[in-house]
Amino acid sequence: AHFRKALAFYKDHKGVKVPEIFPFSTEHVTFMEFLNVQKLTDSFVEDTGNRPILADRLVTLMTFDALFSKQKTSIFHGDPHAGNIMRIKDDPRDPYKLALLDWGLMGEFPRKQRMEMVQLNLAYGQKNEKGMFENIGSLIQGGLPKDPERMARIEEIVGQAMKVKGGSYEVYNALLGELFKAGYVLDTQFSLFIKSQVTIAGVLRELDPTLNQDRLVKKNVSGLVRKECPKRLALLPAWNYRG
Repeated sequence: AHFRKALAFYKDHKGVKVPEIFPFSTEHVTFMEFLNVQKLTDSFVEDTGNRPILADRLVTLMTFDALFSKQKTSIFHGDPHAGNIMRIKDDPRDPYKLALLDWGLMGEFPRKQRMEMVQLNLAYGQKNEKGMFENIGSLIQGGLPKDPERMARIEEIVGQAMKVKGGSYEVYNALLGELFKAGYVLDTQFSLFIKSQVTIAGVLRELDPTLNQDRLVKKNVSGLVRKECPKRLALLPAWNYRG
């Protein structure tokens, strides 16, 4: 079922392939389309100039598209290690085409949750602890507590997490760990998305250690805003719209 949903979600995306599931699959055996693939981390070993392009494609597909898809609810791969995200070897038109395999873990991201994730990203990007604290409730089932003592403890947790070295998702992963230790029930989709991004960050380090995941997403967002500028100028009241 996850495979079929992923196939429908990515059907118009030229840079990615999800194998088709054949109708004679059973409850015990899944029959799917054969893809001639190679592990990402084994790709272009002798031609290192191509590995950064592959890394760029990975971030655009697995991070940017998951957050900024125009579809009402986006999906994301919940276990994107190098054995599940492969490169298709025999596409002459696109040597960087990715194959997304093993959809046992799949996340669904409705627009409202994606907006909350972006607000958290903005606060972290500005190193704004107050903004981080105001948006961290999205990670917790039921939102922020009302008790002043517990609120103060969460503020402390945010301050500690901001000192963690690495990209934004390593910081959020540290936040999740501390919130869990403090006894909070975490939101399932946010937790899965953050964990998936930490996995992607590990693959990126092997492909292109110089690539900055957060910076690339910002660059793609800037391109999106430039495309939207005519509409934004025509609808000036919406210029500062939170979405």
